Amino acid sequence: MTASRIDQLIDEVERRFCAPIVDEDAAVGALQALFAHLNERHADLTVEHEARLDDIQRRFRAGPGLFKGDLH
Repeated sequence: MTASRIDQLIDEVERRFCAPIVDEDAAVGALQALFAHLNERHADLTVEHEARLDDIQRRFRAGPGLFKGDLH
């Protein structure tokens, strides 16, 4: 069950960081929730999870770079 929760949290990280306009607070919150979950359960990411996070980071960096905070 822990792995599926980790997958759900990574899904949320992906949704937040790969959005057309990134809400910085929500994106950071998604990452914090993932690592808090891992810490509380003394769990480690699998190689697949790490690869997924690397892919999210790559797509985020290659994206349009639009942030919610910049629109105000």
